[in-house]
Amino acid sequence: FSFSFLVKATETFTSFKLPSVSAPQFPLSIQQDEQGQIWLFADASISLFTSDKFTHYRSFELPEEIVAGLLLPNGFLVATSTQVYFSKKDSNAPAVEIWRSSEPKITNLHQVADNIVITSQNQVHHIAISDLLVTEPKRLINLDTTITQSDIAQSNLYLLTGQQVVKYSFETGQETRFDSSLFLQQLVVSDEGVYGLSTSGQIVKIVFEGERLVLENMQTLTSQLLKANGKMLFISDNKLQSLDSTTTIKLPFITKQIYFDNKENVWLLSPYDVQVSWQQNISLSEFANQSLGRFDLYNARYALKNDSLFIRNGNEHSWQMKFQLPSIANSKQIITGKETLWFVKNNKLVALDKASYVQNYELDISNKDLVFPISENKIMLVTNTAMIEVSAAGSTTIVKSCQRTCLPSFSVNGHLLLGKNICNQFRLKRV
Repeated sequence: FSFSFLVKATETFTSFKLPSVSAPQFPLSIQQDEQGQIWLFADASISLFTSDKFTHYRSFELPEEIVAGLLLPNGFLVATSTQVYFSKKDSNAPAVEIWRSSEPKITNLHQVADNIVITSQNQVHHIAISDLLVTEPKRLINLDTTITQSDIAQSNLYLLTGQQVVKYSFETGQETRFDSSLFLQQLVVSDEGVYGLSTSGQIVKIVFEGERLVLENMQTLTSQLLKANGKMLFISDNKLQSLDSTTTIKLPFITKQIYFDNKENVWLLSPYDVQVSWQQNISLSEFANQSLGRFDLYNARYALKNDSLFIRNGNEHSWQMKFQLPSIANSKQIITGKETLWFVKNNKLVALDKASYVQNYELDISNKDLVFPISENKIMLVTNTAMIEVSAAGSTTIVKSCQRTCLPSFSVNGHLLLGKNICNQFRLKRV
């Protein structure tokens, strides 16, 4: 997604307490999925931001605390200091151990294209996402010194080991080691280039010339470098700034964990809470006494405006925004099940979990296909060639195949789709 920084962001931060679970939770990172949902990884759990708060999504009962987490399209990776686990994006799914490191202290997890990169104290391992449950990660790099930081950009992996920078290209498989004239304590790879922070607080731009590493002094002093959606930022005088001065954000406290989401909201992690400075507010909104005409689509319980999902709040004219989900924008039908919400688009059928608003699955459909409920946990998808029963979990069963077409010759409106007689009409239709 594209990202543009404001000259001066709002300096008002809203605090969200961490979900109350059996033990104190210490936040590690915030990540955002393709649907725009905000996930919080903590040392023993994962939480989901649901418009006005973080809701506990799942816990991990592991021998050690989690040190790193990574959000994947189909699930989660979490790492302790010695083990890496995979869990499907299901609050009840087990955490499956995919690797146990023989070397001490796993430090980070990265995704580079279709590969997962695992960094430890002085080694790097990798594995294809498709092989996570099939084989173990393979060793990629072995160093004599301790890896103090790792970063990725496009298909390259960068490692910092004090006075050496290691660059590995996944395209060519080439590993190159560069000696630095300065001892560097931080490394940030941005769209503008590679930057380092010396022990004296100087920002230097790192230029790779063949097998040589050239450091260009930026004449800026700071205690910390950060990367936000491809842009290098630094903290100075309690302010988050960019080198070109287009960004200046006053921070309520200093933290290494700062995240910019795709709405340009600024998230800060402290040991006790999460704070956000809104640029495009996605917090809970209530619209009292509003006409249903303001929505693009609605049923008895839910309504849709662009990519925002609303839920009826008690009386007929009061609605609350629950979530922003790009994947359900432009839906033409909402079907409410016992545990699932189905959104019918011209070319997709999208299923969400009602409790967490997590996307369970999506199916490709035609804009002529019909979809209607047949029970609390199942819907019927009628295509040109078949009638297909779809469960809340996404499993499909062909209940009837058609030589000509399964679609009715008559027009079907929304009221008829709510009735159950249509199922009988389809079944009795000659083919």
